[in-house]
Amino acid sequence: MSPRGRPRVTEHCDEIAALLHDGHGFPRISDEVGISQSLVKKRVDTMRHLLATETDDAAWIVKTQRTNVEVARAWIKRAEERAANPEGPS
Repeated sequence: MSPRGRPRVTEHCDEIAALLHDGHGFPRISDEVGISQSLVKKRVDTMRHLLATETDDAAWIVKTQRTNVEVARAWIKRAEERAANPEGPS
């Protein structure tokens, strides 16, 4: 199934993931990154949706099944894997 609508914005996602991984909450992340708490939440939701799409696992979207820290860890791992293999899968 092809994605519909506008592409998801991932600006600040790497920085938010790193701060979540370090145990910071949305208010602190908002201050550190210089964006609103609402936008921090939207970016975490974006990470959840992209992880769900890429792994074909809807559990990433359900907040009671995956914590924000788990999302951050998976996002960081995803970024590391993409950096190690910039060409992507064949």
